[in-house]
Amino acid sequence: MFLGCLLAGVAGAQTAPPPQNPRADWRDVEALAPGTALSIQLERHKQRCSFDYADEERVACSTDPPRGLLTRASMQDTHRVFRRTEIKRVSVEKPLNGAAIGLAAGAILGVAVGAIRGGGNSGTTRSGAEVVLGGIGALMGAVIGRRIPMEHGRVIYERP
Repeated sequence: MFLGCLLAGVAGAQTAPPPQNPRADWRDVEALAPGTALSIQLERHKQRCSFDYADEERVACSTDPPRGLLTRASMQDTHRVFRRTEIKRVSVEKPLNGAAIGLAAGAILGVAVGAIRGGGNSGTTRSGAEVVLGGIGALMGAVIGRRIPMEHGRVIYERP
């Protein structure tokens, strides 16, 4: 009887279907809310964008044009469409994390530089350089940190 149970268990283990990839459900991509920050991994590069819509065969999203001194602020968002067959992975991003980390790092650096520059003051009197440079550092850190993904969100789709 023991040998029969053992053989039945071994035979059942060999005929069991391979485990399914829990992240291979495209319906999770289709169910996203418009405006969700995404990272789409293609064959050769990764595209960060804001979700617009998805159907059975494609996903569409918008990317912000690079803003800087040499670009016009009135440029419209760039609309991109990716075929499902060319997408390897879709992740929901958490862009606020990078901004928060950048804000804190910039504020600390600004206060430190302000304290060093205002080092000639004695005792409890301050020149205000810590506050001004801390605020400027926080603003710059938040802007830079927003553009650099510090932590990737969870993967919602991965091609099988």
